[in-house]
Amino acid sequence: AAQTIASELNVAPEVFDYFVCSHLGEEQEPRFGIIVMERVVGETYDTYLQMNPQPSDDHLVCCTPDYHTDAVKVGYIPEALRSSMEAGLLALDEYGLLVDDSHTNNVMVDTSMGEPKAVFIDYGEV
Repeated sequence: AAQTIASELNVAPEVFDYFVCSHLGEEQEPRFGIIVMERVVGETYDTYLQMNPQPSDDHLVCCTPDYHTDAVKVGYIPEALRSSMEAGLLALDEYGLLVDDSHTNNVMVDTSMGEPKAVFIDYGEV
């Protein structure tokens, strides 16, 4: 449900279908779910940071994790991406959704329209 709401807020890919799956013989206890959603053209935020370790003409916003993580130590992003991340998180917050599983591999950088845009792809247990 959270992924669908986020999609309607234009901060997540469109959801096409959900499946609840279980192993044969264990149908009474579903084991996992699958969400079929729109393809995001781009890379994860972690990969995007790794691709931009130095500032450039359009990548001037420095991003450094403030906690111990295996993610990249520092990377640079354009202001448009920072702004779309902020707008997306504000829209989710205003709706009352919290992202339970937020990390650099659950944010995609959509590059299909030229300007990079943050797309949140996993909401964990919301």
